[in-house]
Amino acid sequence: LKAPRVLDLLGGTGIIAAELASAFKNIDILDGSAKMLLVAKRKSALHDSKFILGDITSYDLDQNSYDVIVCSKELHYYSEITLRTILRKLEISLRSSGIFFVIGRMNQKVLEEYFTKIEGGAFTPSGENKSPLPYIIVKSKK
Repeated sequence: LKAPRVLDLLGGTGIIAAELASAFKNIDILDGSAKMLLVAKRKSALHDSKFILGDITSYDLDQNSYDVIVCSKELHYYSEITLRTILRKLEISLRSSGIFFVIGRMNQKVLEEYFTKIEGGAFTPSGENKSPLPYIIVKSKK
């Protein structure tokens, strides 16, 4: 049985990926900042991770390649047109049994055009002294 493949989209310094590393060994972290990825690479929990420097608006993800996609806090900054482009890419790259876990604010109407909602709630990453963030878990409509 193949280990699940995870994408931490806009993964930055790897805070979320480091938490996921105890459960998943095959984690890719995609971010547009080399400095942020350098910080992530220094985390011992992520020594087996793949670090991808790229902009999600132009980076091509492989079709049906991820079981889990996680995105924290950044998608709400994109225009609706750009968000639709990103979500289409994610929909194509997510395996049919996969889930997409969005942490932070999100245009839920647009999200649900591409995915089916499973649940929602509030999430606080361990080690952060911040208020809980809204989250939504969705699955592919494939």
